[in-house]
Amino acid sequence: MIAFEARRQLSSTAGVFSRQEGFELRLIPTLALARTREAMHNSWDKNDPKDAQAILHLLKTGLAQTWHDPLVNGINDVQELSKTHFQVTLARVRVWHTLRNHYFALYFPEIDRFVRSNHSVWMIHLRASFPTPASITALSEAEFRTRAWSLIGRIVSKKALLAEIYAAAKQSIGVPVTLDSAAIAMFRLVLEQYLSLDRLRQQIGCVSRSAASADRRATCAPAGRSS
Repeated sequence: MIAFEARRQLSSTAGVFSRQEGFELRLIPTLALARTREAMHNSWDKNDPKDAQAILHLLKTGLAQTWHDPLVNGINDVQELSKTHFQVTLARVRVWHTLRNHYFALYFPEIDRFVRSNHSVWMIHLRASFPTPASITALSEAEFRTRAWSLIGRIVSKKALLAEIYAAAKQSIGVPVTLDSAAIAMFRLVLEQYLSLDRLRQQIGCVSRSAASADRRATCAPAGRSS
């Protein structure tokens, strides 16, 4: 019998090999191992000999779980889809916080009141086309509305929203950088990073739906522009 702590990368490779060699496998939850080690040694100190003693104790008392091979049980794809979706979403959230707390606040702070959720992709498209208040006020209100109309997707009272954004741009106290500056080039780079992560998230969702459908031959086209 072999027991090991539940760590995805190690447990999968070691578990598959051990199962193929005919060993009976047991899984030790990380939290259970930590609490047992603390109870046995009355200390938070951690090292391999203490972990081994705690694992043996859990095995002797039957407080272990049966290890299920993801490949044999048909859940390996689900695990990979779930974990990849989590990592992409986490990266997108981090980029969003960078945009909102740094670039938006620095170059057009008044735009923050128009952010309606943490997934305002239309706002990213709008800022990519109009990164500074000056790029908005360089146009007439009618010209701005015409160019920005298709960028903000399906939003109620779109005309009023664009009028408010234009008025905010006229009164903005944002740092007056030029469109050809390196600062705006970096801003646009981060905006594109967010859109790229959003497209990846959509692609993962498409693959997930395809994998869950009866027709496993269904394919996903590369995700287009987010709305």
